Order: sequence, then C-alpha cells, then structure tokens
Amino acid sequence: MYRVNQIIKTISNMNSYAPYNQINKKSNLLRKVQVYSFLTSLFSLILMVIMAVIYKVFDLPKQPFILPAFVLYALNSIAGIIYLFTPIIPGVKFMLNFKKEIFNDLICEIDNDEQNIEKLMPYSLTELNYSIDWLNIKIQRVKSRINDFFGEKTAVLSIIGLAYSAVQGFGGLDKLGDTISKGLFNSGTTNTLIVFGLAFLLGLSLGALALKNVANHLQYLKEVLELTKKIKEKDASAERE
Repeated sequence: MYRVNQIIKTISNMNSYAPYNQINKKSNLLRKVQVYSFLTSLFSLILMVIMAVIYKVFDLPKQPFILPAFVLYALNSIAGIIYLFTPIIPGVKFMLNFKKEIFNDLICEIDNDEQNIEKLMPYSLTELNYSIDWLNIKIQRVKSRINDFFGEKTAVLSIIGLAYSAVQGFGGLDKLGDTISKGLFNSGTTNTLIVFGLAFLLGLSLGALALKNVANHLQYLKEVLELTKKIKEKDASAERE
C-alpha cells in the first residue's frame, strides 16, 4: 500500500515562506498591529452588544451608557480602519524597493521550499502522485464550501457595520450626546433584521476566511509535492541517460 498517510504527516509540519516570520522587526510589528487592531474591533463590538442587552433587560438609566457607547464605537472604528490600512505600509515599501524585495523574497522562498522538498525525496513517484490526487480532492472540497465574495476585508467591514448598528441601537451618532434609543429589539423589525443580517454576514466572512487559509495552505503543500515529483522525474531521466 502507498505511504500516503506518512506523506501527509510529513507535509503537515511544512509551512510556506512568510516574510514576517523572518528576522524583520518592522514587519513583525505591523503584523502584530494588524492582529491586535482586529481583536480590538471585535471585542469592542462585543462590549457594545453586551451594553445594549444590559440596558434593555435591566431598564437602566440612559445617561451612564452615553460616554462608554461613544468611546467603544470610536475605538471600534479606529481599530477597524487601522486593520484595513496596515497592509498598505509594506506595500508602499515594496513598491519603492520592489526589485530588491522581489529577489530577496524569491531566494528565501526557494531555500524554504528546498528544505521541504528534501523531506519528501525518499518517497516514490507513484506515492507522490497518489498524495497529490488526495490533496486535489481535499482542496476541491474546501473550495466548494466557500464563496469568493467573503474574505478578510469583508469580515472587518461587517464588524464595523455591526458596530454602527449597535451605536444606532443607542440612538445613533447624532443623538449619542443626548439620549440612548429604546434598544436593539425595540428599534423596529426592519432594523432588527438588518442587525441580524450583518451578524450572519460576519459569521460567514470569518468562516470563509478560515476555510480560505486552509485551502491556500493545502495548495502550497500540493505545489511542494509537484516540485518534488519534477525533481525525481529529472533525476530518473538523468540516470537512464
């Protein structure tokens, strides 16, 4: 029987080259800023929803909720904007020095992939082909579960949209300084449906983002197997000659 399970276990520990994983403090810092800004945006939204529920259930005075709601909304929006625009910084740097960056990344990618390929050289061409077939099946199964419309940026925009709706539940930006509205579930059927629609969109976006990351990683592993296969085929041809 082909050693496909062993091959899968071998490639399960492989990762593609990621520039921010290398010794680059600025890139690591930008990545951390992006992650923390996303978490800040998400948690501030959760806190606003909790505040809305507490206000509605316990029928508390409106005044104590005004300032916290405004601060959380501002924090949510700022964090979301930072998350969306943080990737632009390395992009601008790349454009200013694109030739050097391209070849440096290529050299690092080749070195990383060759180390992964070396681990697969003991396996036969037949076993590699069989493993590629299984990866193709898995990739198609993952892709069939996601829609290309959803993704990372859509998830963040959904969070911002939900944050805005939560603030609207307190009376809207124009009334935050004066009063808090009746609450999410007393704001009308239409507004309630919109909020739950945005929540559903957020869930789909985060789920699709996770599945896309899985599909991209499987695609990389498939490419490593195909490169290994090509090298073994060339070696076999050279031996026959």
